[in-house]
Amino acid sequence: MLVSRLNWAAAKRLIAPLNWTASTPETARTLWRLDRYVVKLWLPRYESHKLVVADGNFVLHDFFHPLMGIACLDIGLVCSDTAPGFVDTVEDEAGSCIGYLTVAGERIDALPQDFVERVWRATLSTGYAHTDLCANNAVEVDGQVTLIDLDTPPTLLSHFDVAFEMQHGSLRSHVDERYRLLLRQHLRDL
Repeated sequence: MLVSRLNWAAAKRLIAPLNWTASTPETARTLWRLDRYVVKLWLPRYESHKLVVADGNFVLHDFFHPLMGIACLDIGLVCSDTAPGFVDTVEDEAGSCIGYLTVAGERIDALPQDFVERVWRATLSTGYAHTDLCANNAVEVDGQVTLIDLDTPPTLLSHFDVAFEMQHGSLRSHVDERYRLLLRQHLRDL
């Protein structure tokens, strides 16, 4: 969807820009409410949505579908099972992905077990782990839980670096404990 086709007259900014650090304003992202939708937009130099993690390093994803623009979506970790509230990517006039559109939902306190299992099935089928799976990154829409943080760099399971993931990725303490346990068990079974 072209950014110019969105109804910006009705838009309401939800929160201040999201930054990794104050010293890297080029990574800023903003959230906007448009009727029953939420739009997440990135500044031009933001690259997180194009990255994956392998061997403890952030690397550019080699897109299967070059126009997709979001690695988690391109590999299938973000899909109808894990993100039923996803509507579309948002592109600028040049055709570059600059964000995405989701259905607005209600905050949840914890991820339901069946949702963690759906994300786990997507993890196994794609070979990538979600690096920020927690209740803050999901909402409920029409009785279904959906991911809303779709631009997180996923980790390639076959090149999993435990020390890196404990500090920067899927094994951090805020990531859903059940998901972390599934990842650890999977790694032991390899």
